[in-house]
Amino acid sequence: MSATNVTPMATTLTPEDYISAVFGLDFVAGPLGFESVARIHRGEVDEWVDSVAQSGLFSNRVVVDAERAWEANPRLLFVALLADADELTSKRFGMVWDSLDLVDVVAYA
Repeated sequence: MSATNVTPMATTLTPEDYISAVFGLDFVAGPLGFESVARIHRGEVDEWVDSVAQSGLFSNRVVVDAERAWEANPRLLFVALLADADELTSKRFGMVWDSLDLVDVVAYA
């Protein structure tokens, strides 16, 4: 088989992939701590929606879709922001998220 007959595999990236790539490193590299994760866990996603909108990289439709998705399920934003994080960072912040889930369960029990 010659090289001219080889079809490269196409990878379709979603808007979420781009958002993760653009903002994930800021999330992990920034002054991140319990409160940052807690705000996302509480559904306080406005600052992230504003950042996506103000970046100029995404259409209004993508911004609105991201906002709706994150408000309905803030974990989607959290997962997107950690998509490119190293394993240790992912585990550390995953434990923070899980502890917030436990607090919610106890608070509503």
